[in-house]
Amino acid sequence: MQQKLRGDIFDILKKALKARGVTYAKLGSEIDLSEASVKRIFAEGDCKISRLLQICELLQISVDDIFERADRLEQEPQVLSVAIEAALAANKSLFSLFILLRESVSESLIQSVFSISENDIFLHARKLEKLGLIEIHASGQRYRIVNKGPIKFRLKGPLNKEMKNINLNFISKAVDLGETQGAAFVSTSRKVLPDTANLIKHDIEALTKKMSNLARQDQLIAEDKELETFKLVVGWAPIDFSKIMTIEPAKTKKRKI
Repeated sequence: MQQKLRGDIFDILKKALKARGVTYAKLGSEIDLSEASVKRIFAEGDCKISRLLQICELLQISVDDIFERADRLEQEPQVLSVAIEAALAANKSLFSLFILLRESVSESLIQSVFSISENDIFLHARKLEKLGLIEIHASGQRYRIVNKGPIKFRLKGPLNKEMKNINLNFISKAVDLGETQGAAFVSTSRKVLPDTANLIKHDIEALTKKMSNLARQDQLIAEDKELETFKLVVGWAPIDFSKIMTIEPAKTKKRKI
């Protein structure tokens, strides 16, 4: 099995190469790979463990040091430009395809689920490529995400409406699943002091970091086909129930005289 390596490990290796003045061409000649192959490894952030050992040996760096340094990194989510978010918001199909490609959903499955042709996908993909979000290749993995790291969309940006719809649909599904299939749904409200509210907010942020770290560990040792996407949606904010609920006038039957 070919194991995937975390993208941040390659970020560290890039810095090590630069610090030592080692080019991709020189690295390739030392490990018996073409410069193009080396560039692809670093662009995709993916190679065999055996290849990683070769690179570390050449750079005289301990693999343990690389992983320890990577563990101290917090991967900052990418924020797309407002113009790109606006382009995705203006074409729902582009946004959907972008998300599905990031999730490694196969082209054949996309065609089947959405009843679209291979050419439909290609035409949408061309627009995503122009936005700088993906690359289209003639062979191998045809559509490749430029930045595989996490993305943070603006809460009040152009995609606000679409993000609301996606998360509301997800919550609806989570409610239906209940406690089955590893799912969970919790909805609760409490009266608390401001400092308690901030403490809970901090705990929620810690949970999302833990989720990211555990996911990175899974992605390190497993193939895509072994992994299943789970989603976490948390809303924590003051609430006035009188503004989100409805009470209609009571209907009474008219008495016959």
